[in-house]
Amino acid sequence: MTIQANDRFNEGQKVYPVITPALDPLLDAHLIDARDFCDTWMTSCWRGYIASWRIVDGELLLWKLRVPSGLQWIDAPKELKAEVLALSGSSKFPVFANWFTGDFIIGLGERYPSGFAFGLYEIERIFTIKNGLVHRERRKRRIARSWIDMARR
Repeated sequence: MTIQANDRFNEGQKVYPVITPALDPLLDAHLIDARDFCDTWMTSCWRGYIASWRIVDGELLLWKLRVPSGLQWIDAPKELKAEVLALSGSSKFPVFANWFTGDFIIGLGERYPSGFAFGLYEIERIFTIKNGLVHRERRKRRIARSWIDMARR
């Protein structure tokens, strides 16, 4: 499996990789394939988009949506943005992620090779989300330090 391009989580000036594709449940429920809105398809992004997320006042927000074009990423076409806005009941970006319930996970630290599509990180920061609202936040050590030391050799 090709390592996939992660969504991004912005917090202040820092950007972290997202392991949970939180926009997929909305698109999948309505049979929307973001690749239909792209002029290029990349094997490193089988979803056809990269989303940028933020948490503001306890709400998970879809901040920005980008698609591949040639070898670069550009703002999503207005047609794809319009679909997301209509499906979510929003009128503009940022979009409150009211469709998402589950663990929204971001990776902290270095990315390690693994069979996971979005990579394996030493520590995960996990936000438990219900209908777009943060109910809990925790951190979890994903891999043992001894494995990391061995992988670095």
